Amino acid sequence: MSWHAVEAHRPVDELDGEVELAVCGAIVQVWGNQDWERVSAGRSSCAECVRRTAPALRHAG
Repeated sequence: MSWHAVEAHRPVDELDGEVELAVCGAIVQVWGNQDWERVSAGRSSCAECVRRTAPALRHAG
């Protein structure tokens, strides 16, 4: 299973269980109740999502 990056423009509680478009173009289901502390951009992340979000993440951090 790969993790995908999704740019959300709604509160997390509105996203729970909804289908969204990932930045790589994949259709994914978003779970707002995910324990995000244990998720990282490791080898289980979609390579295309990592590539496309890396510049934005460098500016945010």
